[in-house]
Amino acid sequence: AAFTGQFTNLHQGFEELHELESAAGRTGPRGAKTSREYVDRLVEWLEGHRDVPSFVYLHVFDPHPPYEPYRPYDTMWADPKGREEYLREQELLKKFIASPLLADRGMATRDELIKAGLDPEAYLRYSKDWYDGSIRGMDAEIARLVERLRELGLGDRTVIAFFADHGEEFHDHGRMWHG
Repeated sequence: AAFTGQFTNLHQGFEELHELESAAGRTGPRGAKTSREYVDRLVEWLEGHRDVPSFVYLHVFDPHPPYEPYRPYDTMWADPKGREEYLREQELLKKFIASPLLADRGMATRDELIKAGLDPEAYLRYSKDWYDGSIRGMDAEIARLVERLRELGLGDRTVIAFFADHGEEFHDHGRMWHG
């Protein structure tokens, strides 16, 4: 079973596809968070397939823009009083970012931030705070999955492998994007 989206093409070859696009009542802020819904769906699936050998692919991408994490991780590092200002800045930036792909995500170069009249360090700090919160929230969901595997008696019969396709760059090489 694959818990991913067709847009990645990583669903090919699986007998079952579980996409978030078909999940009612998405709870992730602004649609970028996937771990909570996918873990909920995977746990339900595991409960019905616990006696069947299986391979499951779980694709979560919480630490992607927009970075705003689930509660309580949205304020773990980021000051909640800065949320509205940060969101306003993201909208403002869209007019100053040359790349349409990056503009949609509020991922500006230092020069683009300055042209927009924003403080690059403050913008990056809030972005990183939400990024860190997204990672922490995703980690909590994976921990919840591992605990449920143990409760179902699958803990010792399950191999979990983690991999990532990229990290994030916060002006390390002059831009915000994949590192």
